[in-house]
Amino acid sequence: MYFIIANPAAQSGQQDNRLLKQLEAALSERQQPYFTCFTARPDYVKKFIKSMDRGGEINLVALGGDGTINNVINAIEDFSRVNFAFLPIGSSNDLARGLGIKDIHKDKTQAENIKKIAAGKVVRRIDLGLLTDERTGLSRRFAVSCGLGFDAAVCHEVNESKFKNFFNAFNQGKLTYGAIALRELATIPKTQAMIFLDGQQAIHINRLIFAACMNTPYEGGGFKFAPDASAENGVLNLAAIGDLSLAQILPKFPAAYLGKYYHFKGVHHSPFTKIQIKLDHPLWMHTDGEVARKSSAVSVKCLPRVLKMLI
Repeated sequence: MYFIIANPAAQSGQQDNRLLKQLEAALSERQQPYFTCFTARPDYVKKFIKSMDRGGEINLVALGGDGTINNVINAIEDFSRVNFAFLPIGSSNDLARGLGIKDIHKDKTQAENIKKIAAGKVVRRIDLGLLTDERTGLSRRFAVSCGLGFDAAVCHEVNESKFKNFFNAFNQGKLTYGAIALRELATIPKTQAMIFLDGQQAIHINRLIFAACMNTPYEGGGFKFAPDASAENGVLNLAAIGDLSLAQILPKFPAAYLGKYYHFKGVHHSPFTKIQIKLDHPLWMHTDGEVARKSSAVSVKCLPRVLKMLI
């Protein structure tokens, strides 16, 4: 049985359901039963999965971007029974980029991905990450990355921006990110951070800009913040930047986009299986670009090979 979660507003400027119809046609051709739910709300996704649960394996397919995928993986309660796939039709699609899957911008037909999904064969297992707010005990999984500081603040402001839908309507959603990112860089609060890698190595940063825990190499729509990261190696990668002025930060962004910034002063990077980050005051935190709250103390760990993939 296939359960399809479709977010019709996921892709900048993409308002039709052409790809959904093609996926449904491919499943019908193989006489595979399916049920489709149109939603982007995480509480609805969870209720939908529970209501459709009839025992046995579930082929769960998400149509949307990284945020839609994040909602879906956080609605799964028993990963052993779920085979997962997605059609990457969002504006960023960093999970697809990190897994070597062609997104809507590189393959508008998505024919190859649809064919693999309809075949229903598990082709790999990937890691996920788990972010826990140590103040509240609340946890959330992520497929691409989680982070504290600048990147999370940008995500929060973008989601609240009244210009987001306007630019998305013209397939220019990244303009919103760019404008807000420049503003956030100029107003970063001074925040001290202590980072503990696997309970041992400690990194002290007097003025944290951001600390990202990466499951794949990319976040933020193609920034290669963790060029060594892989979702199939059982570890996550830290990418943290701090103790730099705005004038020092801006010239480094082109190098960061290409993943060639590790040698710069103020950059900290390392693989890990578990990490703790403690701040002297709370900052926004995100999972796959989804922002819920601020925190001053978090832990992050790798969940190795937990998600079975059809693509």
